[in-house]
Formats: sequence, structure tokens, C-alpha cells
Amino acid sequence: MYILNFELYNIYVFIELYITRMLDFSFIYLNKSYVEVCDNAINNEINSNEDNKQNIIENETICEKFKGLTTNVRYEIAKFKQNVCFQDKLDIASDGYLLGKHYKFMVEFADSEKKDYNYIKLKYKIDFSNILWFSYRRNFPGLLSLTPTTSVSYTNDVMWGCMIRSAQMIIAQCLQKSKIKEDDIIALFLDKERDEYLAPFSIQTISKYIYANYNILPVNWLRATEVLNTLDYINTNIYKNSCFKMIVFVDGLIFIKDILDLMVNDDRTINTFEDFEIIDEDLINYKLQLFGNLGLSSLVDETTSVDEINIKLNIERLLQSNWEQPLLLSLVTSFNKLNNYDSRVPKLQYKFIKELLSLKQFIGMLGGYKGRAYYIVGYIDDNLIYIDPHYVQDAINRDEITTKGNTYHCSNLNYLHYKNLDSSITFCFLIKNECDFRHFIKKYKCICNMQESVLGLELYKDTCNILSESITEYE
Repeated sequence: MYILNFELYNIYVFIELYITRMLDFSFIYLNKSYVEVCDNAINNEINSNEDNKQNIIENETICEKFKGLTTNVRYEIAKFKQNVCFQDKLDIASDGYLLGKHYKFMVEFADSEKKDYNYIKLKYKIDFSNILWFSYRRNFPGLLSLTPTTSVSYTNDVMWGCMIRSAQMIIAQCLQKSKIKEDDIIALFLDKERDEYLAPFSIQTISKYIYANYNILPVNWLRATEVLNTLDYINTNIYKNSCFKMIVFVDGLIFIKDILDLMVNDDRTINTFEDFEIIDEDLINYKLQLFGNLGLSSLVDETTSVDEINIKLNIERLLQSNWEQPLLLSLVTSFNKLNNYDSRVPKLQYKFIKELLSLKQFIGMLGGYKGRAYYIVGYIDDNLIYIDPHYVQDAINRDEITTKGNTYHCSNLNYLHYKNLDSSITFCFLIKNECDFRHFIKKYKCICNMQESVLGLELYKDTCNILSESITEYE
């Protein structure tokens, strides 16, 4: 079976290469006139007469259809190739993770006998297929009516919207965790809905506020920070029934106080110490018990100042405060800061990715391969499991959700080996409450302290007390 699959794999690699090259050359030729017309329109170098408008519409329609064909052919070829090879990998897999949940596929007993739990593998596939899938859509109302100087209308997000779609899946998963009905969730993302309050997470609304905040038009590739910060703004200011809060950290560094300032409704700040102030003779007594519930007591010794201990005590108090909502924490980082010539993740960093994907708070990862953004949901052995947004479907109306809701689910397990993963990655964690946060901080601190870690954890900005010393060599 393995030999047959290997031969089929090589055949389809050749077919994929041949077809995609032909499609690429055809698309470049076909798209040339359209790009010129659009650029001229955007720069106001042509008059907005009816002939020019009709020329744009005709070119746009042809290119839209061809882009959809190109994208879907690639997707179907990759899907077959994945199915041929991944079944062998799944057959011999020992365990896997999906959205922070552990699945044990195989158990080895003392007498070296192995028992294969096929029903667990089936459960993994079923749980994967229950995740909401957001892919490219076409035939929705033109984006960016906010730019009246251009005649260009963007009625699809093919070849540029993969980061938006992947981030939408993160938001949808958070909403699923909040026990919102699936049809109600999908309604919040409908691309044909122009009312931002009815569909706050649609590509209409996201594109509007990306343009407002970053002056970036559609068809431009987007960074994870741009999309996530925009979604944070929408979740805070547009979505009336927001059921979680959001925060985005960059450079792999989490600041505890920023989280507490956002989540804890408390008028006191870390600069107010009167309730917790201690004197010098108390220092030794506090040394072994400070932050005991976080496992951070080793940070306090005879050299720790009284003021620093007071700050930590105050943060400890805030850590005990109740949270009103869960928190979606996004951590943007690069796992290849020391090598600018290779965009892939170094082999030494695989273990950190695995550790983060194993945390129970993990709700997804934005990452990809060669500029293609994926929603990564877990791993099986050394292969990341992801949902691919690079498939073109028609946008649907609100009254079609019941009949076409299946277009928001994908049963195809896609895998990507760590060695092919681009080093710029965003990890997302849904933290339910203050107790869950303390658990998360404990685990995350352990990962930060592992050798070669590029991750960090600080109490607050501008402090010299970095919880993970290994981060300093990368700053």
C-alpha cells in the first residue's frame, strides 16, 4: 500500500506542477490588461465614463472566473495528494492534538503489544469537520464603496484574502466555544451583508476598517497583526453582543499587566501599594511564598527590592480578581530571528510549537507556507493539521444559511510538516477565566524557560525582570 501511494504521490506531483504552471502563465497573460485598467482607475488616470467602466467590469469578470478556476484546480490536486499520503501517516500515528485536546491513537502495553484505537482516529476526523471553515468567496457586493474616486469593485477575495479567512476561523471558533448556534455564527460573517452591525465579521466590515486604520486596499496581502487588530476593534466597537475580549502581543512576548488592565475591572493600579506594602524584615518570609500559585517564587531572593515585591504582590492580587469574559490572546512571533536568509522554522524550534499547540487553551494558529495563510488547528506526530481557505465558493445570503451551511465545513485533513512552515506565526489562545489564566501562565512560563526559546513573559513593560532569560539574546 505504501509503495502504491508513493508512486501515486509522484504522479500527482508531476500533474500538479504541469497544470499549475500552465494556469499561472495563462493567468498572467489574461490578467495583464485588467491590472493596468484597475491601476489607472485607482490613480484617476482615466475618465470615469461608461466605456471605461464597462471595460473594467468585463475584464474583472473574466479574471474572476479564471482566478477561481486556477485556485480550485490547485486545491483539488493538493487535496488528492494529501489524501493519498496522509492516510499512511495516520495509520501509524501514535497520538495527535486538535484545538488543545489530546487524542491517543495507539497504546503500547508492557508486553510490547500495541492496540490501535481506530475509533479515536474517527473521532479526531469528526471533531475536525465540525470546525467552521471560511474560504474564498465570490459574487458578493463590491468592497470599499468608501473609495468613490475609483471605479474598481472587489467582488471576491481570491488570491489575497487568505489571512482574513484564517483569522475569521479563529473568531468563529471562539464563538462556538461560547455556545452560540452555528447558523447565528455564520450570519455574523456573511459577505453579502453590507450592514456592519448585522455581519460585523464579514469581509465587507473587515475590509472597511482595515482601510480606515491602515489605508490598505483589497487585493493587498495582509499581516496577521493588521487583521487581528482590526478584528479587535470590530469586536469591541461594532459587535454589540461581544462575548470575549481580545489582545494582541508581538515579538513572542506577553505582558501580564496589559492583560490584567484589560480584564480586571479595578480602579487600583500597580502603582498603588498601600494595601500590600511590606517592610524590609518581612522580605525573607515572603521569599518562598510569593507567587506560589504561579510557580514564580524563585524570582524573589535576598536582592529583590521591597518596591519590586510590592509591585508583584499587587499583580498577584489582580490575578485573583474575577473576569467577566473570556480572553482571546494572540501572540505574533518569529521562530527564525537569527537567520534572515531562510524564512522557515529552524528544527530546534519544532518542540516549542508542539508545546504551544498542546496547551488546553490553544484555539488555533495563523501560519502557512510560501505566502499562503492557513488556519492550523493541531498536529499529528510531526505534521501540522490545518484548514485551507484557498478554495473559491459563492457567497450566500442570510436565507441560504440553512440549505448551504455545509459550505462552511471541510472534512479534508490537510497536513504540513514543520520543516515547511514559514517562521512568522501567530498563536491564539482562548482563556476562559482568571483560574484558566493562572494555569496558562504556569505552562507558558515553562515553555519560555526551555533552552533555545524565543518566547518571553514579563510582568509589565519597561521592567528589567524578564521571566524567561533566554529571550534576551534575541532582543
